[in-house]
Amino acid sequence: MAGTPGRGLARFTGRALDGEDEAAVGREWGRDAYLSEPRLGAIKVELCLECTGLPNMDLLSLSDPFAVLYEARGVGLLELGRTETVWDDLNPKFVRCFVLNSRPGVTRNLRVEVYDRDSNTESLESQDFLGCASFTLEDVFNQQDRKLRMRLTDGPRGKKLGFLIALINDFNDSVVDEIVEFKLNSSQLTRRGIFGSLIAQFFVISRCRLESTGRRTWTPVYRSEVKRRACSTGRLRFDVAAMNLQALNNGDLKTALRIEFFIRERTKAHDLLGYVDLTLEMLHLMSRRAEDRRIPIEGMFQDQRVGYFVFKDGRMGEDLRSTFEMNFDFISGGRYTSNNLAPSRRSSANRSDSAVANTLEIL
Repeated sequence: MAGTPGRGLARFTGRALDGEDEAAVGREWGRDAYLSEPRLGAIKVELCLECTGLPNMDLLSLSDPFAVLYEARGVGLLELGRTETVWDDLNPKFVRCFVLNSRPGVTRNLRVEVYDRDSNTESLESQDFLGCASFTLEDVFNQQDRKLRMRLTDGPRGKKLGFLIALINDFNDSVVDEIVEFKLNSSQLTRRGIFGSLIAQFFVISRCRLESTGRRTWTPVYRSEVKRRACSTGRLRFDVAAMNLQALNNGDLKTALRIEFFIRERTKAHDLLGYVDLTLEMLHLMSRRAEDRRIPIEGMFQDQRVGYFVFKDGRMGEDLRSTFEMNFDFISGGRYTSNNLAPSRRSSANRSDSAVANTLEIL
C-alpha cells in the first residue's frame, strides 16, 4: 500500500535516501537549521523523532522506515523535511532532527508520516505507508521531559500499528563551528557468518538525555556505515565520523556519550556487541595521565569475552581478538583544540597536521 503525501503547499526539502543502505549518516547543522531562521522572540529547539513497534512490510528482511515532517499552512501542508532511512529496523531512532523556531503564543501544527522504503526514488507514492500522527509543538513542550508518545493511525490494514515519539531538546547554536572527529577501527573479526563471511559491523554514537525521573535515555547523533572487509592491518576501518559540538553534546563537555557496536542483521534486531559511556571532558582528563586507563565495556560480546575500553598513548594492545580502537581529534573552530579543550583562536581552516590525536582501545 503506497502512502499519499501531505497536499497543498508541500515542497521537497530533503532526501530520505541519505544514509543509503549501509552508508553512514550524521547530523548536518547547516542542513537541519535552514528550517529555522532567527525571529524576534523565538528560540531554536531540536525536534527528534523515534518509532517503536512498526509493522514489518518486507518478506526477506525488516521494514526500512523514514519519517516526513509537515506543518499546516493555510488549507494545506508544507513539507519541512525528511529523516534518513533506517534500514531493517522496526524501532528506529532517527539521527536527522529538525531545528524549529518556538515562540510563546504561536501554535505550530505538525504532522509526521512514516514510510517503509521500497524504492530508491524519493516519490512517496512508491513507498509503503506505515501511519501518521498529528500534534503541535506546544503538545511536546507540555509533556513531562518534553517527550510525546502517540499511536500511529491510518496505516496498513490488518497490521498492528506502532508508535511515534517526538522529543524536544535545547539547541545551542554558539558551538556549531567546533568540529570533533572520531576515527574508529574494529579488530573483532573472529566471528564469521554462513560460508565463512565476515560479520557486518557498524557503530552508533548517541548523547544522553536525562529525564526527570533520573533515567537516562539516548538520542543518536551518528550512525556509521556497515563494514565487512578488513584493511591491510587486519582491522575494520570505519570512515571518519565528523560532527560539531552542537550535534554531539550541545556544547556541554560533561554530557554523557555512548558508543555502541552492533552486528548488522536483516531479519531481526541488530545484535549488540558492547558499548561504552564517556564524555569529552573524561577523554581530556585521561589524555593527561601517563598510565593506562581502563573503562569496562558494558553488554555482551556474544561468544567473545567482555573487554575494556583502554586509553593508551598509541601502543597496540597485546590481544587484538576483541579490540576496538578509537582516535578523536578536535578541529578547533575558535574555542577548543585537541590538545587541551581550552579556548583557542585557531581556525578550522588553519588546522595543524601536528594536532595530537588521542587513542582509545578496547581490550
